[in-house]
Amino acid sequence: MKLVPNMDQHNFLLKRMQLVGGPESEYNGMESTVDYDMAAMGDPHEFPKFYEWNGAQHMAFPSMNFDSNLVPYGDSVTMCMGISWTPMEKRNQYDRYLNIRNMPECDEAMSGRSQWEEDYPTHGIDFNIWKQEQTKGDKVCYEGIYVESSDLCFRY
Repeated sequence: MKLVPNMDQHNFLLKRMQLVGGPESEYNGMESTVDYDMAAMGDPHEFPKFYEWNGAQHMAFPSMNFDSNLVPYGDSVTMCMGISWTPMEKRNQYDRYLNIRNMPECDEAMSGRSQWEEDYPTHGIDFNIWKQEQTKGDKVCYEGIYVESSDLCFRY
């Protein structure tokens, strides 16, 4: 996968992924807090092997200091996750990966406001790293930051 516009080291990212799971493993990568459609997932004893990335702490994702002096942040820039694949035997040939077809066009690629490098995928899944929510008059501001001067609670 490749995150754009500001994750351009996708080859490095692929090298940090580990092959896990499979029918002989008890590990399926599912989160206990997520309600999955198990009928759509198929037989758990036939789950395939898959790649999992656990190198996020080594990459350059933004870190934010949430306090009343620094809010509001607003929403993050829209990111696009391009997804590509290759057969297992060609997994180390990063220039041979094929993009998954019929993905929607990335918002930032369409807008022309971002510097879009030639090798960035133009189709994928758009998402925000964080979204801002504002509530007026919420002085309790559970899991948020209350700014008294504006009487707003900011949550991310």
